[in-house]
Amino acid sequence: GISKISYGLYQDICGWADQLPSPTPFHYEDALTVMSKSRMIRVQRVDGLLWAEIDDEQHLKRVDEKIWPQIRELENEINA
Repeated sequence: GISKISYGLYQDICGWADQLPSPTPFHYEDALTVMSKSRMIRVQRVDGLLWAEIDDEQHLKRVDEKIWPQIRELENEINA
């Protein structure tokens, strides 16, 4: 996903991460989950946004078959 966080939240995440053993299996999503237990984290949902996470070949196939055609169709409508 796309995340924009405050500098204060960034500092808190860095402090939390500095206490973890290295290497660690944690990702930024884990940090946000931990931080959300002690502070409010606002989320802005954007309905209808065409996007996809691509971490593997199955994700890429889904984008090629479902998401990309929708994006092309929307572009064609806008440019018509």
